[in-house]
Amino acid sequence: MLPAVLLGVLSVLAPFLIMQPGMCAGVAASRTPPPSTTRWRSLMAHTSFGIGMYVAAVIFARLSGW
Repeated sequence: MLPAVLLGVLSVLAPFLIMQPGMCAGVAASRTPPPSTTRWRSLMAHTSFGIGMYVAAVIFARLSGW
């Protein structure tokens, strides 16, 4: 489970360093009204993505007989 969750957490770097500055929100949402809330929500969304990847991999492995 650790690699999938780690990938999800690390994937938050793209929005922090590319998407948010591109939308004038600053690096890691530094220009948004509550930056800590914005950062927390983004981190939770990407963590749930990692957990979802793990669950999907487990289901696929069991269905395919691995």
